[in-house]
Formats: sequence, C-alpha cells, structure tokens
Amino acid sequence: MQKIGMIHEGHLRENIKKWDIFEDEEIYGILKNDFEK
Repeated sequence: MQKIGMIHEGHLRENIKKWDIFEDEEIYGILKNDFEK
C-alpha cells in the first residue's frame, strides 16, 4: 500500500471476527490531492 502513496494510519488489534477468531486490521489512507498526482 505504501508503494502506491498510501500512508499507514493505524493498527486495530482484534478488530474483525472471522470464523470465531479475532484478527488485527491495518488502516491506510491517501488524500484526494495526493491520489490525483
């Protein structure tokens, strides 16, 4: 994700439940102005 210009904004521990197992989630974001470059 960082290779395409996105910035790591956060790490959510045990945020998503899949098949009775909680998993971590990574959050990435990009501003509209940076995306259009």
